Amino acid sequence: MLKAVCPKAQVILTDGEMWSWYGSRLTKALPYLCETISGFE
Repeated sequence: MLKAVCPKAQVILTDGEMWSWYGSRLTKALPYLCETISGFE
């Protein structure tokens, strides 16, 4: 469905729990994002 809305976009599914705005997980969000993105380079 996302590709139908934005056919030229690269869609990456990530762990939604990592992006919550509570708890200590937010401090790990940036390293997680960097690691996820580096897998596509």
